[in-house]
Amino acid sequence: MKQKLYSILTLAVLVLASSCDNIADYDKDYTDLHDILNTAPPQITGIYDVSDTELTVPLSEGRAGMMIRIVGKDLNQVRSVRFLTADPELSAEADLTQAYTYYTSANVLVPEDIGQKVRQIEYTTDQGSVRYPFIIPFPQLQVITSQYILQGTSLTLYGKYFDKYKTLQAMDGDTRLELQSVTDATVTVRLQATDTPGVTLTWTDGDGQAQSRYIAIHPVQNLLYGDFSGTQFAKDGIQYTIEDDATLPQAAALGNPHLHITAALDAWAWKTLDLSQNMPYAIGSPQDYILVFEILTPTDTPLIPSESGNELILLQFNWDEMLRWSPGQGAGLNTNSQWMTVSMPLDGQNISAKDTWQTLRMILHPNTAWNADFRLANIRILHK
Repeated sequence: MKQKLYSILTLAVLVLASSCDNIADYDKDYTDLHDILNTAPPQITGIYDVSDTELTVPLSEGRAGMMIRIVGKDLNQVRSVRFLTADPELSAEADLTQAYTYYTSANVLVPEDIGQKVRQIEYTTDQGSVRYPFIIPFPQLQVITSQYILQGTSLTLYGKYFDKYKTLQAMDGDTRLELQSVTDATVTVRLQATDTPGVTLTWTDGDGQAQSRYIAIHPVQNLLYGDFSGTQFAKDGIQYTIEDDATLPQAAALGNPHLHITAALDAWAWKTLDLSQNMPYAIGSPQDYILVFEILTPTDTPLIPSESGNELILLQFNWDEMLRWSPGQGAGLNTNSQWMTVSMPLDGQNISAKDTWQTLRMILHPNTAWNADFRLANIRILHK
């Protein structure tokens, strides 16, 4: 019995050894996709969102900051991935330390600092380059409102996407002005010490086309009240006097009379001053115009902080929709005894036709007690 069992075990061992001799080495000729050598310039057959693992929806455009998957072949040994714009200097290059590439595809992060609309992707390896059409739209620069001090100081413009436009410049005639700061919502320009009638912003848009916008410093066309000689006033809790430049020797001269506004206000007061007269000129649709005026606050009596929904100053044409203003974007405003220009859109306002009666009401509505003391001048309506 023992002999028979020994024979069976011996046979099993021989059979197992024979089987092992027949096992194929399937890894013998396998090369990882990361290590396959390119044999030709790269080819791109499609671009996908990296989350589209089944490659079901090819993309023709994307957005800055997204991760895309480039599909094709001969994509190893990548040297650069560039996002090409009309102006080569505004193109951007992907950070290859954040890229994941292999022979048939590459995961690439679209850079955030592209300076214009992207039209193509350029993919370069050790064997050459290929360009593939791919759009990354670029936001349109918006100049919405402006607040600025007279010459010799600074001008701050408000809008959106200023920081994305690397071609942005400010010009005074043929003189290029210093951009002191540029954020998404504001651009601050250093003005010349000499008289500056206005500043021109220039930039190249997403399609590579030159654009410009002229901002007048203190234009006096389209004044609503001129020297206030024909204006009727009605007041409730607000005092006013009509003054000229001689009352403000420390401030830059405006050349026109201004209103000196004072009021002793409790918290949540609602006090008004109405200015009424015939509308001196015709305008088109109010949404195409802005209300503009100069304002001056003494250093020791700034406009105090306020908040959205409880704005400090409200303006209203013909008792219709209100223009709500929280000076300094809610932080308050101190012009330090210099004139500053303010503008705001007239969307939704009820502006009278030329030579018909019109009232502009100003409402002071502080949420804390406030001894108001400021000056207004050159109230006017200008086309955007």
